[in-house]
This record gives sequence, C-alpha cells and structure tokens, in this order.
Amino acid sequence: MSNFESWMRERGLSESTVKKYAGAISGPLTSWANTNAIFTGPLLAVTDSVEFSSLATAIQLLPIFQERNTTGNHMYSSALVKFAEYLRFGPSDTAHSLAFSTATSPSLFPVNAWAPTALRMVKTAQQTTNAANGQTVLQTIKNKNNAFASQDEFARYVEALVEHQHGCCAISGLPIQPDSLQDGDDEMKASLDRIDSSGHYEAGNLQVVCRFINRWKGADQNAQFVRLMDTLRKHWQPGLLEKTI
Repeated sequence: MSNFESWMRERGLSESTVKKYAGAISGPLTSWANTNAIFTGPLLAVTDSVEFSSLATAIQLLPIFQERNTTGNHMYSSALVKFAEYLRFGPSDTAHSLAFSTATSPSLFPVNAWAPTALRMVKTAQQTTNAANGQTVLQTIKNKNNAFASQDEFARYVEALVEHQHGCCAISGLPIQPDSLQDGDDEMKASLDRIDSSGHYEAGNLQVVCRFINRWKGADQNAQFVRLMDTLRKHWQPGLLEKTI
C-alpha cells in the first residue's frame, strides 16, 4: 500500500476511488510517461509538486492520454489532480513546493468570517452549472456538474477548504479576503476554481484562489498555470540585479 493510497483513505475517498486513482498513477500514466520519455520510473516516486506539475502537463498533451481520458470520463485527469493535491498538502515535508507556497500560519480572519463568503462562491458555482448543462450556443459548453448533494454540504466543503488553505490562495499563496472585509480589494476576494476545468464541481477538484488568479488562469491546465506562476516568481525573486519582461 502506498502513502498516496493511505492519504486518500484518510481524506474519506471510497475504496474503489482510491484503487482507481492509485492504479492510474502507477499503471497507465506511468507507462505513458516512460514510453514517451517524459519521466523514467514510477510517478509515485515523485515527491516535488512543481516537478510533478510539469510532468502532468506533458502527459496531458499526449494523444493517448486525451483519448483515454475522454472515454474514461476524465478519470485519468482526476487521478493527476488528486496526486498533485497529495504532493502539495500530503504528509511529506518535501511535498510543499507549491509555486508560491501556501502560508502555513493561521488565517488572518476568524473562521466564522468565511461562511458567507463560502456560500457566495457556492451560489456562483451553481449558477455556472445551471447555465452550462445542456446548453448549446454556437459551441458546445463544458458540462460543469455539481456533485454535492445540497447547497449546505457544498458550502461546508468550501468553507473547510479555505480553512485547510489557511485563508490563502491555493496558487499564489496570497491572503484571501472575505466578503465582509470593509475597504478590501475586490481582486483579492475568494474565488472557487476547478483544478481541472474540464471536470466537475466535486471534492478533490476544487481550490479557492484570489479572484484575479482565477481570471488569469481561465480554462488553462492547472499544472501549466502553476508552472508559469513559478517561473514568474523565480524571475522576480530577491537578489536579481535586473528584471525585464
């Protein structure tokens, strides 16, 4: 049994889901990465989240991945998302090299400040889902199903997600501002993002980010966007004598 499997069980994933995701990472995804010279060895051996983000981006560009992921109801992309989450938030001390590391200090705001903000994000997601499902306007709009049984369950999950992220953006690490903050910056307010934009609003595929980060990311692959943000961070890191764009 891998640490990845144990972590998923601790997070409450069903046994069948644990087996599917672990099997996808150790089986087909590793095989495709090895065969196409993207990585040598088992993907489960990767411990650095930034390295895995680059690997995941390359894997998702493979024709065989795109074909099998579509026929498999996005199971392979969901497995990549879950393993990336494990590397970012799992037990390994070496697994926290998020592009802009999420702060480990407590949130700057009281826990009860996030309930109205979480509910607002949930209502926005539900409106998005209702507008997208079954609608065809010049092009096919992505199916954005909501996998939560109720609005309350969805809101509790999102509120817990903010707490898990210590009140910080999952991608930039910047402090997120609740809706109740007076004279706050609208661009720093919380925004609910699907890690895999082709996936659903469901546990394991959601993260809370700053509003401007969500807008910048758009429909880009999460691993690709995190990689680019890390490139930007390294470019502007202290100590560089000259920075040009």
